[in-house]
Amino acid sequence: MLVGTYGRLKRQNVNVYIGNERIEQVAYFKYLGVTLDCNLQWDKHIDTVVAKAKYKIMIMRKNKAYVNKELLKLMYIGLIRSCIEYCASLFTDLNKEQCRRLEGLQNDML
Repeated sequence: MLVGTYGRLKRQNVNVYIGNERIEQVAYFKYLGVTLDCNLQWDKHIDTVVAKAKYKIMIMRKNKAYVNKELLKLMYIGLIRSCIEYCASLFTDLNKEQCRRLEGLQNDML
């Protein structure tokens, strides 16, 4: 993956080789659970986190009647908050919409 502004990367046709093998240029890829894109934007990663967390929230809501509040809190911390906060130190440049989407996940559980 080459990193740079969209305009600069579009103008440059850079081929990277290791040995005799050409390395494919991709728009984004997942590395250690973090989705990185060629412009270092977090949109794709936020989409992935939101989808995972919403699925887990749905499961917790279905089981809400069968468990006590203390267990629900532990499930939230272990399943949802850990998903949201994973690699959070990288998110220093999230825009307002991205922050709103992540905060909305937490509000859904209140």
